[in-house]
Amino acid sequence: MILKGQKMRLLIYELKKIWNIKIIVIIAVLSALFYSFFMDIHIAVYPKNAEGRDIGAVQIKYAHYLTERFGSPLMQHEFDEFQNNRDEIISEVNRFIQSRPFFAEHGVFSYEDFEALLTASSENDNEVRAVEVYSGDGDGIAVIFHSGGEYLDVMFVELSYCPAYFQLSVFDGIVDMYNSADDWVDRLVLSNISDNAPLREMRIQKLYTLRDSGELQNIMTPHLLLSTLGYGQRLAILAILAALILVSQLIVTDRTTKVNWLQYTSKQGRNILRKQFIAILISAALMTTLLVVIFAGIFATTGAYAFWNNGINSFMGFPLHWLAITYGQYCLLIIGVIYLLAIFAAALAFVLSRFSQNKIKLLFKVIPTFVIAMLLANWVLNEFLSIFYDGNIFVKLFALLISFIAGIGAATLIIRREKRVEIL
Repeated sequence: MILKGQKMRLLIYELKKIWNIKIIVIIAVLSALFYSFFMDIHIAVYPKNAEGRDIGAVQIKYAHYLTERFGSPLMQHEFDEFQNNRDEIISEVNRFIQSRPFFAEHGVFSYEDFEALLTASSENDNEVRAVEVYSGDGDGIAVIFHSGGEYLDVMFVELSYCPAYFQLSVFDGIVDMYNSADDWVDRLVLSNISDNAPLREMRIQKLYTLRDSGELQNIMTPHLLLSTLGYGQRLAILAILAALILVSQLIVTDRTTKVNWLQYTSKQGRNILRKQFIAILISAALMTTLLVVIFAGIFATTGAYAFWNNGINSFMGFPLHWLAITYGQYCLLIIGVIYLLAIFAAALAFVLSRFSQNKIKLLFKVIPTFVIAMLLANWVLNEFLSIFYDGNIFVKLFALLISFIAGIGAATLIIRREKRVEIL
């Protein structure tokens, strides 16, 4: 019991050496700067109560509504009820049309009249043109219209100022995606039959599974997944950087002051390096936990937590994924990757410290280590779990696991070697 108590006190002592106030302040300042420059953008582009004429934002608004109203997956009878909302949107468009004299001058008093005019124009003139129109608030609006006369062009421009008209186009797009999900998958299967990629057969089988399992009834927007993944990639880089800063100086400080020579004079002293390695791994895990809690909490302010139990494969579009998991499980997998990367970086820092006589030499080794770990993080998390990404996600995850094991293994060999080292 006494021996165990001594070992615990040694471990706590090494932890205190790592968690000094100066290092914590440096990491806090760097984290704040890193968030401001690289992570805040993923929060800014995700307005919970989205308004305006951004397709992704309006899709998110509808995804929130559908999730809160029906939950996920969205069953056919629930979808039929959702379609009733179209009448309310058209009523808003009608009020807008009736408030603009130009429409009345050309016999258009409702959205139904406008559709009839558009159909007639399409039958007489099949040419389609696209223009960029800018609203009063400066937002760009893409308007596509038939060249069926100047009056029709002006009507499109006028309608571009109506938020309900833009909302209607997004609404109709969601309806179309839900109704055509099976056909969409069949087209993807056909496009992959001619694909010679190694994953072709697996992709085709997964697409059939998506079509037949009902996974595509899930409510999930590409915008949310891309924002989450981008945020997770930046958080992984920050966790690696924080782990390297936190633990790098521990071993090299002892070597600079020759404390390690004193440790070699006793059996217990030679075991201190093992305690230091354990302290480094614990510290890397604790720092990563702290960063995940803080920055995941910030991301949760977007309202993304509402989709926690929604499946990530959805009728609302790409990306499609290998695993039939929920958004919450997807986030946890990303966090798991972040932990592996941070602990891997900490293990490498331990090894490098053992072969560095001072902090300057260590710095020149830590910088390329950070670059390598950052590249590994971006490679593994790039289009994470997407079935249409050119890279093989299974190879990526295997490479990450091998890197993690190699880092821990190298550190373990260093510890064993240290026990047998002789002082000259």
